[in-house]
Amino acid sequence: MPEQGGELLMWHQTLSVAEFDARRQGAYGIDVASLPPPDVVVTPSVGDLLIFDARRLHAVSAPQGQARLALSFFVGYRGDDEPLTCWS
Repeated sequence: MPEQGGELLMWHQTLSVAEFDARRQGAYGIDVASLPPPDVVVTPSVGDLLIFDARRLHAVSAPQGQARLALSFFVGYRGDDEPLTCWS
């Protein structure tokens, strides 16, 4: 983790695909400056595993001074009698 920045910012809000596409205006994502303050801010430590609902709005604050490395993947739940499914 960098000394400053790199926090996971999360909002309780979800957007439809159409609303997300309209708000991002052709960019990769929505400009965080156009959003209200996040509902949750998490500062992970090296080695932390964070599990959250990626369908909700989320972002990573800009790291300052050094890079922030993260790995991500998806976990699917298909029922109590089925194993979890992981993919990237």
